[in-house]
Amino acid sequence: MVAAALAVLAVVPLTLPALAVSLAMLGLGLGVFVPANNAMIMAAMPARTSGTGGSLVTLARGLGTALGVALPTLALHLAVQARHPAAGPHLAMLVLLLVATATMLMTTLLATPTSTGSNDDRAATETTTPR
Repeated sequence: MVAAALAVLAVVPLTLPALAVSLAMLGLGLGVFVPANNAMIMAAMPARTSGTGGSLVTLARGLGTALGVALPTLALHLAVQARHPAAGPHLAMLVLLLVATATMLMTTLLATPTSTGSNDDRAATETTTPR
């Protein structure tokens, strides 16, 4: 849904209705994805490393926010320098779409199925009875 909204913003004329619908789709897509993604990441971490996991999630969110501001700003600036300021907003959305697509592909390729928690955590919580 996020990629679809960015694709629409990259190609359609930026009228108020198009912006409203696209930004609503973008917000809905992010609102559904981010909490589920964070919960999945934290569930995959052993309990003893949950602080580190939470910090890494926050670091990734901060980097995404910084790049999400810097790259469209660069695209807008480059469009003005190329004497095509009207193309700037579309170029900015295209840059965001390319980054989102590349990130999705990289994540999909690098993801490996894991079970929740490690054997060490399970062993520490199991009780043993003497024989």
